[in-house]
Amino acid sequence: MRVSLPMYNLPEMRAENAAFWQALREELARRGVTGLPDTPDFTRPPVPGAIEPDTLFTQVCG
Repeated sequence: MRVSLPMYNLPEMRAENAAFWQALREELARRGVTGLPDTPDFTRPPVPGAIEPDTLFTQVCG
């Protein structure tokens, strides 16, 4: 599974994005969701060409 916040993937925001994902991950795990990645994918481009089928969490501006 992939988790990313590519439009907010600025170096100065990585710690905050990782902390946000950890809080969300803990809640999902508490509710029984398994196979969650430990960290967000920080390699995604700001505007990806597509959202991959294995994406669990990301954001899209519309």
